[in-house]
Amino acid sequence: MQVLPVTDNSGNVIAGMSVSQDVTERVTRERKIEGARDRYKSLIQNAPVPIFVGDETGIIHEVNESAEELTGMSREELIGDSMLTIHPSEEEEQYKAGIRQHANEGGTRRYLPNGGQIYVVNDGTRIPVEIAASVIDQGEGTLVHALFRDISDHVWYENTLEELHENAGELVRATTDSEIAQTIVDTVVDTLDLQLVSVNLVDTDGEKLSPVSYSDDVVDVLGKPPSLPLTDSLAGEVFLSNEAIRVDDVRSREEVYNPDTPIRSQLIAPIGEFGVIICGSTTAATFDQEDQRLLELLARNAESVFTRVNREQELRRREQDLKTKTKTLSVLKISTRELKLTQIATQSETRDELEQEVCELLSNTDPFVFGWVGELSPERDELIPRTWAGRDQGYLDLCPLTLDNMASDPAVQTAQTTNPTIVSNTATDVQQEPWRREAISRNFSSVIAVPIMFQDVLYGVLTLYAEDRDAITDRIRDVLSDWGEIMGYAVKEAERTSAILFRQGTAVQFSVESAACPLLRIARNSQCTLFFEGLREQEGDEATVFVRVYDCSAQQFIEAAEQATVISSITEVSESDDGILFQITITEMFIASVLARYGIRLESIMGTSEDSVRVRLVTPPTIPVHRVVDIVSTEYPDSTLLGTDDLTDYPRRQTEVGDQALQNLTDRQREALELAYHGGYFESPKGLSGQELAEQMDISSSSFNVHLRTAERKLLDAILGSSYPSDSVRSWK
Repeated sequence: MQVLPVTDNSGNVIAGMSVSQDVTERVTRERKIEGARDRYKSLIQNAPVPIFVGDETGIIHEVNESAEELTGMSREELIGDSMLTIHPSEEEEQYKAGIRQHANEGGTRRYLPNGGQIYVVNDGTRIPVEIAASVIDQGEGTLVHALFRDISDHVWYENTLEELHENAGELVRATTDSEIAQTIVDTVVDTLDLQLVSVNLVDTDGEKLSPVSYSDDVVDVLGKPPSLPLTDSLAGEVFLSNEAIRVDDVRSREEVYNPDTPIRSQLIAPIGEFGVIICGSTTAATFDQEDQRLLELLARNAESVFTRVNREQELRRREQDLKTKTKTLSVLKISTRELKLTQIATQSETRDELEQEVCELLSNTDPFVFGWVGELSPERDELIPRTWAGRDQGYLDLCPLTLDNMASDPAVQTAQTTNPTIVSNTATDVQQEPWRREAISRNFSSVIAVPIMFQDVLYGVLTLYAEDRDAITDRIRDVLSDWGEIMGYAVKEAERTSAILFRQGTAVQFSVESAACPLLRIARNSQCTLFFEGLREQEGDEATVFVRVYDCSAQQFIEAAEQATVISSITEVSESDDGILFQITITEMFIASVLARYGIRLESIMGTSEDSVRVRLVTPPTIPVHRVVDIVSTEYPDSTLLGTDDLTDYPRRQTEVGDQALQNLTDRQREALELAYHGGYFESPKGLSGQELAEQMDISSSSFNVHLRTAERKLLDAILGSSYPSDSVRSWK
């Protein structure tokens, strides 16, 4: 109500006038709005999911209790602070951009603009989250309501699925039932982190499921696992019904094979018509639905592999029967010559044997009558025949093979250009090229020379001569060109294999200015020395290397290594007077793995100046120094040979015997053994504990112990010791 005065002409108040307005509707509306606000606040506070209310700049205006639990921070700490506070500080720019974009567009997101997962940090722990944001315009400003969802289980499930997908490659490479079964056991233990794992395959004659492979903890708990009947056992029930089961307490089931078993809970998945995967635990109700779903997925993959392997085995049996009956290779869609060449490449144990058999085969295969293999001399000024076969008639003794003579044999032209050379008619240009006269006099009418190369390294030249003109067809050219590459690889592997057998060799030192390899950059920038203790190549180009570091602090080395994007992990294993030992995982080829492909071992890298490092390599007698120079110069162009030292009775190391002694270990078993050795686990007093080593591998202590026990069982002698004491490094420096 409002009262207004009434005045006369003189301005005197002579009366009053009141004006009233009914505000009932407005008051009712305001009360409803206030009630709605109270309910809104109550809904936010009591919501089971974390809720943050902020403005467009990312300043927090309101949170609920679930948000406090998610972040580990109180309401007073959060309100008024930036949303950046709850996210990892090392990616602040990405989170700034993400918050702005999310505030403008709304919607649900779990990834940053650069594709990385969104995390919330709670007392140092990174929690993966998904955020649903809605933008509300309230007149005086815009508020963003963000609902957070902890997706840790979902991310774990995704990562496990990805690991299962990667492990499927190992399954595919298996060629026997036992190899498949062992791969399944390793995958269940390493990837699914389950225990008491056994793969039982069906024996239809005996009507039982026999254990083919099992984890070591099975023996610890059960002793040697028994074969299980198709009836009166849980595994048999799963196999016959082809449906997985998850049993919280096996003692409550009538089908249990052994009522007194120490196993309490089991998870069993069928592998189609082939058998079952059994997982167990000595405690009840251990397995959940996610475990079952993942094990069923692995079992389906395994079923496909078993089906393929059995089909291939059947095909091989049929093929062998057909060969026995027909005595012919007509069933193979490849020529006899190509088949024999492939057999030679895969079965020859030495380079000499390989080259001799190739020359003998091709010189006796139409249209060729003579063939030889030559390689460059150490001075690289002429071709030197290594082996030959066929109707030579003194041709190589009379034919000039120096590289400065462009009128030389086609083999010389190929050595100069590293391209195939074909002469269809040797009777042309006889006056200008004397080699043609020698060829004609021996009835060599056409010639082909192909380079023996692998990864741009020339190992030699294969040259073949035919009696007929135009005998070198396109088909022959293509086959021999391809064979030159295969033979180059075979020669490289033969030299690499021979390198393992020698205890002598040559140390070769280079000055390298290239910064292509991260370890070269680290040694140069930090002016430190890196001494290589061991190399383990993994899937693709990834490799794990143990490096002992001198003249550099651990923190300085770690900071330098973290600048290299190709270094996915670095772990300090131990520190002593002999330097600091690190385990480093590199995701692409680097200098040690590049050289190892040729049978050359990287010994050390020393930072000598701001522009270069000194690299020391060890090469066996089977690989000449001039080829080492070629290889290093090809891979690292800015390199200079400093000198060589002959080594007598050089100590054999992991790179020489490891491939033989460690080939039966899985990657996880070998990693556990290496970490235990280098971490002082076997020493007295003990260095790192099993728990500390398990944390370095990011697995449980029980899984680490299983891997280590398995590795110890497979290896009777320790083979991972270093042959290079620290004083040898200092004396070299």
